[in-house]
Amino acid sequence: DFLLNPTNLWVRQALDAAGVPPDPVPWGRALLDATPTTAGARAPSAAARQAAAAIPAIARGLLVRAVAHFDEELAFTGDWTAFPPEELPPELAGAVEGTVLSAQPVPELGWLVVGGPGPNRYDMSRVAAVFDPGGDDRYEWPSDPSGSRLVVDVAGDDAHVTAGAGAGIARPAGALGGVCVIDDRAGNDRYACARIGLGAATLGVGLLVGGAGNDTYEGGTWTVASAIGGIGAVMDLAGDDSYASDLHSQSCAGPLGTALLVDCSGNDRYRADGRAPSAYGLAAVSASFTQACGIGFRSLGAPGGVATLVDLSGDDRYEGGEFGQGCGYFLSLGTLHDRAGSDLYRGSRYAQGTAAHPAIGALLDDSGDGSYWSMTAAAQGAAWDLAAAVLVDRAGDDTYRADGLSQGAAAQQAVGMLVDLAGSDTYRATGRSQGEADDNRYHWDSGQCTCLGILVDRAGPNRFSTGKRDGERRITGEPGRDNGNSRWGGFVTR
Repeated sequence: DFLLNPTNLWVRQALDAAGVPPDPVPWGRALLDATPTTAGARAPSAAARQAAAAIPAIARGLLVRAVAHFDEELAFTGDWTAFPPEELPPELAGAVEGTVLSAQPVPELGWLVVGGPGPNRYDMSRVAAVFDPGGDDRYEWPSDPSGSRLVVDVAGDDAHVTAGAGAGIARPAGALGGVCVIDDRAGNDRYACARIGLGAATLGVGLLVGGAGNDTYEGGTWTVASAIGGIGAVMDLAGDDSYASDLHSQSCAGPLGTALLVDCSGNDRYRADGRAPSAYGLAAVSASFTQACGIGFRSLGAPGGVATLVDLSGDDRYEGGEFGQGCGYFLSLGTLHDRAGSDLYRGSRYAQGTAAHPAIGALLDDSGDGSYWSMTAAAQGAAWDLAAAVLVDRAGDDTYRADGLSQGAAAQQAVGMLVDLAGSDTYRATGRSQGEADDNRYHWDSGQCTCLGILVDRAGPNRFSTGKRDGERRITGEPGRDNGNSRWGGFVTR
C-alpha cells in the first residue's frame, strides 16, 4: 500500500495535467499503431495525433517522483515458515494457489496478498500487489491493462509471463496509464511479454528490478526498458543474463519517453534482430530500434526521448539490426555505455554511435578488446542530416568492420566522430569513411552549413582499409566548392 498507492496517484495526476482521458488505452494503442516501421504507409489516426499533441504537457516531474518513491530499502527479515497461513478469501478463489499469509483489499488499488515461503501461482488480473518471501513462483499477467500493479519477490526461480491469447498490451512490469513494478530479489527468473512489458510504459511508469541470478528477458515490441510519454526502466543487479526481443526494445525511447537499461555484472547477451523486416526492404536484414535508441515519430511531428543502456562489467555481446547501439533518430538521444569487458557489437544500417534527422547518438566503450561489425551504411561514429554522433573506445586492441559512411563520417550538415584512445586497431570500411564526409546538399541553400567527419586514434600500430596510413594527419575537403559538397574531414592518428 505504501509503495503502490501514492505512485498510482502521482502518475494519474501527471496524465491529468495533459488531458489524457481516464481510459488511456485507446490513445496508447493509437501511438503503438503509429510507430515508424510498423505503421507502413498508413496516415496516423486522429487518436494518435491527439495523444502526440498532449504528451508534452504530461507533468514529468510527477513521473520522476513516482520512480523515486520505489527507492526504498525494505526491511523484511525473520522465519517466514513460523507465520501461520490464512485461508484464502472467497473473492480470490482461483486467483492464488499455494500458501497465503495475508490478503486484504484496498479500495483504491484492489487485493494485496502476502504469499507463503513455498511455490505460489498468482493471477495478476485479480491481484493488485504481491509480497512473496520465497519459493519458485509463477505470476500470470493479464494480456490487457487492468490498473496499477506491484510485485516484490524475495527469493526463488520465478516466472513472470503474459497469460491469455491475442495481441494484448501491458504486462508484466508494463504500464499503460498507470504504474507497474516488479522487484524480484533473487533466483534465475524468466520474464516474457509480447508488447508493453518488462520495464516498459506508454503514458505511465513501468519498472523491473532483477536481483541475483541468471535471468532471461523475452520481449516483443516496446518491451525491455522502453517508453512513450512515460518512464520505462530495467535494472539487473547480478548474473549472466539474456535479453532477446524484437522492435523498439532494450532501452528504446519514443516521443518524450525516458528509457533506461542497467546491467550491473555478468557476461550478458543482448539480441534484437531476425524477426522484423528491414526498414529499407533489404533481404536478410532486420529492423530493430534497440539497445539505446531514441526515436521520434516524424509522421506526427513528435520529438523522441532519451534512451540509455549501461553495462557495468562482463564480456558482453550486442546483436541488433537497423537503428541501435547508441542511436538517435528524429529529435532524440540514444547512448550505450559499456564500462568493462571485451565486447562484441553487431548491427546494420545506423548502428554503433549514429544519428539521423536532428538527433544525437553515442556508443562509449571503456575497456577490453572490442569487435565492432556493422553492415550497409552510417555506422560507428556516423551522422546524417543535422545530427551528431560519436563512438569512443578508451582501451584495448579493437577491430572495426563496416561499409560506407562509417568510422567517423557525416553527410547532410551533420557531425560524426570516432575516437580510439589506446591499443592496436584494425579498420575496414568503404566509400566516404574513416574521417571523411559525403554529400551535403540537403540544407545548403538555406544554411550554407557544411558537414564534418573525424577519426582520431591515439595509439597503435593500426591498419586502415581506405588508403590512409598509420601516423598520418590529414584534413580532407574542397574549400572552393560553393554547392555544399565541401565534404570536410579530419584524420588524426597517434
